Amino acid sequence: MYKKILKEGEKFGEWTVLKQIPERIHGHISYLVRCSCGTEAIHAGFYLRTSKSLYCRSCSAKKRMPKGKNCYAFKHGATKSDHPLRKTYSIWIMMRQRCNDENSRDYKNYGGRGISVCSEWDEFDNFHKDMGQCPKGLSLDRIDNDGNYEKSNCHWATRKQQNNNRRDNTFFMVDGEKVIRTKIQEKLGWTRDMYRRRSEKYGSDWIIQQYKDSL
Repeated sequence: MYKKILKEGEKFGEWTVLKQIPERIHGHISYLVRCSCGTEAIHAGFYLRTSKSLYCRSCSAKKRMPKGKNCYAFKHGATKSDHPLRKTYSIWIMMRQRCNDENSRDYKNYGGRGISVCSEWDEFDNFHKDMGQCPKGLSLDRIDNDGNYEKSNCHWATRKQQNNNRRDNTFFMVDGEKVIRTKIQEKLGWTRDMYRRRSEKYGSDWIIQQYKDSL
């Protein structure tokens, strides 16, 4: 793990390092920092070194939602309920919140474990240019669940595809190929309860053999 100690007074975006603290965040050395607006917070050194959007919640909100003629809603009207880009815009907002806003309930699973949004996508127009309008019935998904939000790692996916890409899913190695549990269930025609009972009774090796025999 990278453990370079940050120095008092070092700046990362709008944050200035005040001091190192004993507590760690997900195993990373952490620091008390102060935003240029005066807001103080605790951040892991890993977050300060790698994040593309280094502002406190208040400053970040102001930058995300500028007023007057620079406001996206003013220029494009995407916040209106009947606007064709409303869903795409909402997805962009939620993506940035879970990576940048420590008060977001999803932050611990995204920004809290080092997931960030590429700097190009700080602007909605760039996000829309790269990803296009969100198709009906789909939502934004990362191909590599441990990777960042960027064009090369994102696509529009169905709910089923997203569930298959969850970090807490069970995978099996079948002849060198990683196969998700739900794919095995579907191939064998088992419900989740049937899988659980047979897994407890026969074990994973038996399940893998049943799957291989069905191919």
